[in-house]
Amino acid sequence: MSLIAIKALAIAVILLVAFGGGLAALRTRDARNAERLYSLGSVFGGGVFLGAGLIHMLPDAVAQFSDLYPDLDYPVAYTLAALGLIAILAIDRTGYAMRRHRAADGGANTSSLILLIVLSFHSILAGAAIGAEDSTANSIVLLLAILAHKGSAAFALTTRMVQESERSVWPQLALFAVMTPLGIVFGAGLQEVLEGSGARLAEGIFDALAAATFVYVATLEVIGREFEGAARSGGKFPALVAGLVVMAVVAIWL
Repeated sequence: MSLIAIKALAIAVILLVAFGGGLAALRTRDARNAERLYSLGSVFGGGVFLGAGLIHMLPDAVAQFSDLYPDLDYPVAYTLAALGLIAILAIDRTGYAMRRHRAADGGANTSSLILLIVLSFHSILAGAAIGAEDSTANSIVLLLAILAHKGSAAFALTTRMVQESERSVWPQLALFAVMTPLGIVFGAGLQEVLEGSGARLAEGIFDALAAATFVYVATLEVIGREFEGAARSGGKFPALVAGLVVMAVVAIWL
């Protein structure tokens, strides 16, 4: 299968998984074990994201910059990843502050809107990383990582929206669903416009930023919340390790 076909397939499958996750949230919101199942799926996705970011994307970014600038003795990829993580944290915290301010003033709850913004920012970067890839193997790895969490992220977002208001569920879910495909188109277009070292530089940058978003979502959005306080963690550790092992095993071949 050609690289273009893989990216086109990625767009279709990502859309299906995103809408499927939202639909599952609407249909199982009243089920007794819905929250537990979502929690385990989210933790598994967190393990996949952690492995994708640290085992696949960040090493690939390091290799790209090493090949492009062999005489540059500076950890460019790690610096970009760190800055990317801080940028996402800043967006998250700004949204949190806005939400608290509006709540104090008696304004509408913006919790789901802020979650939508953070997840969409991550989705665009992750999609751009797929689009900019010139390696079939890395494109597949990125797709697997995104699929492992896209459904659970859509589930969580839809659940949050339903808790606040059901009127805007489908428009917001649709917006979230198309963010990754838009990122893929943008990354692929940039890859076509740029040539040689420019295209490889763009790929290295997107890989580093994607690694940052994967690690952020895995640690702060998933692991930090799922293991917070005295909440039950039975089954969560195996799910987390299983997700990480999947990416570690994939690294043997891809």
